[in-house]
Amino acid sequence: MLILVRHGQTAINAGGLLQGRIDPALDATGERQAAALASALVERHPGALVVSSPLVRARQTAEAIAGALKAEVAVDERFIELDYGDFDGKAMHEIPDETWALWRRDPTFTPPGGESLVDLDRRVQPALDELALGAVDRDVIVV
Repeated sequence: MLILVRHGQTAINAGGLLQGRIDPALDATGERQAAALASALVERHPGALVVSSPLVRARQTAEAIAGALKAEVAVDERFIELDYGDFDGKAMHEIPDETWALWRRDPTFTPPGGESLVDLDRRVQPALDELALGAVDRDVIVV
């Protein structure tokens, strides 16, 4: 089984800002979320492989899970967050409505200095394909 997990909360995403490649640690709520998730996963997925984005918030979440599973975390650079480019750190309401509309309907749209959803897919899909092969015999948790 392939299990995709979102990292716990950070002060930046709690503040409604686009986080992308900004690399904050989990806040106290995020740490509790990671611990709760680890508790929920440990009994259902013993022996799982834990893979993480290189970003601190994802690694902290993955480490909580791996700690509960008594496993190691494999960091895979391909799972790094979408690059929002110039939009990183901005509140969503700061992005013009027409830009959001374009972004939602056109997967080739690239924010200034960032990456498109098509580029994201080209980066992540091969990693998922590789992990899916192993997930036939062993659960894989990707943060």
